[in-house]
Amino acid sequence: MQFTDFISNAQNVTTKPSCPQKCEFKTRNDIPIVGIPEPRNQNHFTGIIISRDPTTAFIEPYMDARQKSPEGWHHQLMTASAPPQWIIGQLATFNRKYLEGQYTAEIECLKEIMANNVYWTHLHKCCTDKQSEEAPCFKTKNARLCADQWLRQELSDAIGLGAKFIICVGNDAKAWVSEWEKESGAHGVRVFYLPHPSGAANGAWNPKDDEKMSMLKAEIIGLFRTIGQN
Repeated sequence: MQFTDFISNAQNVTTKPSCPQKCEFKTRNDIPIVGIPEPRNQNHFTGIIISRDPTTAFIEPYMDARQKSPEGWHHQLMTASAPPQWIIGQLATFNRKYLEGQYTAEIECLKEIMANNVYWTHLHKCCTDKQSEEAPCFKTKNARLCADQWLRQELSDAIGLGAKFIICVGNDAKAWVSEWEKESGAHGVRVFYLPHPSGAANGAWNPKDDEKMSMLKAEIIGLFRTIGQN
């Protein structure tokens, strides 16, 4: 994949030679580009997770994971306390509370493929800081520049490698991905839009509005059924 080839060179992670000129992170060499290698076993490339942005709190575990082999780097971050594992936790809770535990087998399957067969990426690749102390905060204009530069090609590459589903979490990522889906088509890959899996978004995983609950159930059941087919 073009992006993972780029970030495999440690120098590129801070010098950012291919990043958009107008992004304000372009010259912030102290803020790394975050990327995770694609699954090594490309015969079983199952899915993609897209979240909004890493934060500066992720810099230390990210730089530590980069010291390992590509397989170890991927495995360490996919099994860390981060969005991929938070997604599993939220889905397990939703299954238990609202789906009578019908999809426990699919959750167990997701745990296995998450660690080994799923590619995780971000709309905005550089680490942000909500307080704008260690880094600039998230801004849509930077995110769109970044996504247009990298994410469009990442999705094309991942689909070409056989990805069967995309899990897109949070409203900012959804805004860009839904545009991409309308413009480019997902080429038979199912796209599932879920709330962000952090604890701060628990309310979105437990909507009081019947229509919102029905829509969320449909997304989650669709994801479970897709996982069950793999």
